[in-house]
Amino acid sequence: FNREATPLVWETLWKPKMKHLGEVDGKLVEEKKKKLESILTILDQHLATNEYFAGNQFTIADISYLPYTENLIRAGHRDLLLSKANFAAWWKRCSERPSWILCKTEQEIDF
Repeated sequence: FNREATPLVWETLWKPKMKHLGEVDGKLVEEKKKKLESILTILDQHLATNEYFAGNQFTIADISYLPYTENLIRAGHRDLLLSKANFAAWWKRCSERPSWILCKTEQEIDF
């Protein structure tokens, strides 16, 4: 997940804000979105029988996905992520946690 999400966020969130880095690589974006969709299908299947990634308790496994998911949403990929019902339900549970709301507020960056 993270291996596909990182370049996708770089190309679609950060590059457009930092013009000196060049143009967005559309081919790379499409490639990463396709791979990410395959990974999301697997994650969605896992989340069909588990509330969280390591079972039915929120753990470090879930925490590791939060910043990538948040940044993918900020980069305009909400529909891709939330098209998977179980992943969307997981995101809703996690993103509404007071601890995540606080972290998210603390990391706001404006260019």
